Amino acid sequence: MHENELIEYLAKYNGFAKDYKNLFPNKEETIRLLLKITLPNDLDSSFFEMEQDFIRHMNSRIQIADSKSLICIDGVALFLGNPLFIKADALMDPLFSSFYEPKSLMSRELSDDIIFH
Repeated sequence: MHENELIEYLAKYNGFAKDYKNLFPNKEETIRLLLKITLPNDLDSSFFEMEQDFIRHMNSRIQIADSKSLICIDGVALFLGNPLFIKADALMDPLFSSFYEPKSLMSRELSDDIIFH
């Protein structure tokens, strides 16, 4: 998934109107703000330090592991690149498990830079 698709998905997820592109000065700022709205509020503070690194390297590669699965997961964003965060307690949640099977993710050939946090 490319930057524009990521912005579009996050904007729709958060209920922004079609003119969301005019809300923010550039793509990096748009994605940064939408990520902070989308992701759970109780993330470890170290996430935000890593998130800054993610923004700095954002232009290299942004892909979504499985956009169909992503749409089913409430409050969890999957990123291949820097970084991928799946909260461990979310994986144990029955609602999460009913939508998504971690085994199916692990069986795919994915990049070495995936982090399960």
